[in-house]
Amino acid sequence: MAEARDVKIVAWPKEPAKLEHSFNSDKPCPVTISFQKEPAILGFATSTENPMHVDMNMKLSAEKPVPVCIQLCEPICVKSEYVIGIDIFDRPVGSITFKGMSRLFMCRDNQLPQVTKKCVTFNRYKVSMHFSEPFINESLTFAPLGEELKIVGTGDPAGTAKLGFPPQGVRVTFPFAVKNVEVMVNNYAGSEITAIAYRGETEIGRVTESVQNEVKTLALEYDAITAVDVQGGRNEAAIIQICYWS
Repeated sequence: MAEARDVKIVAWPKEPAKLEHSFNSDKPCPVTISFQKEPAILGFATSTENPMHVDMNMKLSAEKPVPVCIQLCEPICVKSEYVIGIDIFDRPVGSITFKGMSRLFMCRDNQLPQVTKKCVTFNRYKVSMHFSEPFINESLTFAPLGEELKIVGTGDPAGTAKLGFPPQGVRVTFPFAVKNVEVMVNNYAGSEITAIAYRGETEIGRVTESVQNEVKTLALEYDAITAVDVQGGRNEAAIIQICYWS
């Protein structure tokens, strides 16, 4: 009698497979959207001279499912490994292993996402404006690391508004992780400008250029950049524009 060499899967585990994702505290985390059953209460009152009192119940509910689009800033890779044991007469004699990689990414019409370049300038602001606190420009947050920031019009290129920063620098925070940041700067005092890339709180790279009475672009070629510090000059340095890929 010929020995049977066919291998068949007799049964799969009854429990469904589980896929678990963990998120770091310094990266975007899941968002839960819910509707409360109890209505919010809006109260309005006036002074005793003008007596008037209004209470209003505001009830917010979802009459149908609310579509939520989650955009992946970086592909998520899931590694899978399955092992099938082979037993003959209740004795293990071998195993078959299946390994694979699942890749989840932002897509549209079954196409990979297009990498686009976005540049942010300061032409929307008036010259001589000052910022002692962080401010948002086209979804990027600019925060002073020392003295206040200011909008300047002097220096090259002529006719454009620029963000002047102190020697301690300015921190630029992105709303999501980006790839390859280019910072165009000018400088008319001191000799060097430094750009530092961060992923969360971790420095992932820096570049220092000699910039003297000219315009130069500092390129940070890294993945998953969440913030950039620009430092140097002697109160005569400015960011002309900052570009990134997403």
